[in-house]
Amino acid sequence: MEIDYKKLQMRGLREVVDYSQKLIPGLCEMIDELRDGRRSDTAEILNLVILGLNWEIEMYNYTEKLINVEKKVIDKKLMTQCVIRLGEVLKSADDDQIADCLEKDFLPFLKTFEKASKETLLRENAS
Repeated sequence: MEIDYKKLQMRGLREVVDYSQKLIPGLCEMIDELRDGRRSDTAEILNLVILGLNWEIEMYNYTEKLINVEKKVIDKKLMTQCVIRLGEVLKSADDDQIADCLEKDFLPFLKTFEKASKETLLRENAS
């Protein structure tokens, strides 16, 4: 039995679109919470948000060639730098820096990836 990778990638992109609709608002709430003051569950929710970011990055790595067929949508080297920066600010435990990193580095990535996923699904379904 031959594996149809493109079909699996398309399914993955549909999951990205669905999950992004939950993760993006959750990330925005987390950014606000980090700036306005932690609550009792902030650390736990931040961990879940980071797990979600990791999943989205893994999905991007898995679907990168399909998404970047027409043009390079997301710069993988820049994304790697963002991940390194997040690791550094998480070690610092400075909530303002964490919020800034999430807002400036990862929120644009999530929005771009969600849009690119939708566009790729439309393009591939039309062909």
